[in-house]
Amino acid sequence: MSVRTKPTAEEVQAAQALHAALHAQQAAGRRDFYLHRGAVRYTGVRNWLGKLHRLSLTQRLALMLAGWLGLAWLSGLRADTVGTQAWQLGLLASAAGVILLYVHKVFTRPLAEANRQAHSIMICDLTRPAALSQGRSAIARQNEQLRQVLLNLRAVIGDARVEIGEVGKVSSSLAQDAGRLSRRTEAQASNLQETAASMEQVSAMVAQSMESVRSVLDGSQRSAQLAGAGGLAIAQVGTAMQNIEQSSGQMRQFVEVIEGIAAQTNILSLNAGVEAARAGEQGKGFAIVASEVRALAQRSAAAARQIRALIELSGEQVGQGVRSVAEVQRAIGQVVASVSDVNQLMAELDLATREQTIGIEQVNRAVSELDRLTQQNAAMVDATAASAENLTQNTGVLDRTLAVFRLPA
Repeated sequence: MSVRTKPTAEEVQAAQALHAALHAQQAAGRRDFYLHRGAVRYTGVRNWLGKLHRLSLTQRLALMLAGWLGLAWLSGLRADTVGTQAWQLGLLASAAGVILLYVHKVFTRPLAEANRQAHSIMICDLTRPAALSQGRSAIARQNEQLRQVLLNLRAVIGDARVEIGEVGKVSSSLAQDAGRLSRRTEAQASNLQETAASMEQVSAMVAQSMESVRSVLDGSQRSAQLAGAGGLAIAQVGTAMQNIEQSSGQMRQFVEVIEGIAAQTNILSLNAGVEAARAGEQGKGFAIVASEVRALAQRSAAAARQIRALIELSGEQVGQGVRSVAEVQRAIGQVVASVSDVNQLMAELDLATREQTIGIEQVNRAVSELDRLTQQNAAMVDATAASAENLTQNTGVLDRTLAVFRLPA
């Protein structure tokens, strides 16, 4: 029975009862039986009877022939002469010896050799030389088959040990590589998570920048509208100044009208200055123009108050006013053109920001997908490492199992 054969509950109970009885006899100072090579042997007369059952074939045949010779000798006592009795007894003894030698050579020795080979295989000792069987008898063929089994076991177990050693090396290397790959995959997953967090921050910053661009674009559009309104107002002032130049003879009648226009112009210039201040750096030029308009309105008001006394100078002042209005109109036109350019640039910046936002979102999705795949790869690598470790352990168990067989050096 192999040491790896699990005994049944009945076998365990029988062994426990046997050992309990053996210990009880040892404690009592007597011994009716003992264990020899895993078998129970009795003492006294039962031991002698057991020895008869343990005799070899040659020994049993020798006892049988001895009994046969004894019977022949007893029957020879009735012979007429002593010579005849001796001749018959010698002939029988010679025949018995030949038979005994033949049985020992043909049956006993091959059976003993078969028993030794089977015992070697049973105890997993494959170091014993496998002797060639002599003869063509059934026992000789059986010994030859046992010899071939022994040689096959040597070859198979030897090859298995070599292959198991190679598998152990490969599985150990695979486990180490899987461990290193697992650590690298975990580091890559950590880096991807950090990259994803950074991309989210960049996306938030781009979204904030896009909101700022939209705010600036809205402000620029409002500035363009205000600049257009200012240009229209200046055009109206220019028209009014031209009318004043053409109607200089009627200035006294339209003094109140001029004062009203001057007041309105002053209000418009104040509003334009406020809007320019709101526009910040982009409205600086417009603020200058608004300041000039306000100064012009103030001069127009002063001129209106003094027009009664300075009616002779009104023509020159009106001409100067017309020229000033033309300059203002040109300045307003330049401001409107600049604001339009700014609007176009801000629109392009808004479009670029939108495209950048879309690109960042795509990168975020790609990074998220890559992180998911990396996590799956990490799980697969861990499973591979565990499988390689199990393979290494199983290889070790198999190697220890085959180590039970002893092979020749």
